[in-house]
Amino acid sequence: MMAFLDDPESVWVLGQSKLSNGLVHLGLQDIAASLGARSTVDDAVRAYTGQDPDAAAARVVNHLTRFVDLLTRWMLSPTPDGNLFLAAMHPAPLE
Repeated sequence: MMAFLDDPESVWVLGQSKLSNGLVHLGLQDIAASLGARSTVDDAVRAYTGQDPDAAAARVVNHLTRFVDLLTRWMLSPTPDGNLFLAAMHPAPLE
């Protein structure tokens, strides 16, 4: 996992916090001057990432797919004592 996080693509994807903050939490004040009245979400993505929105989206999707694959392999790999991830889970509470 640490090697995955150190990968340049991980660094790029995780470095897009301004994009997520702008679109979800804080608004677009930091890029407002570069956007016009007829700007779209694609224009905001371009301003934050410097890339075509489809290319940026593909990078994020590819990265998340790699992450899910890595996490799945980890969860399905036995520990040195032979236990699987599910052995560490607590049973669901009875209602």
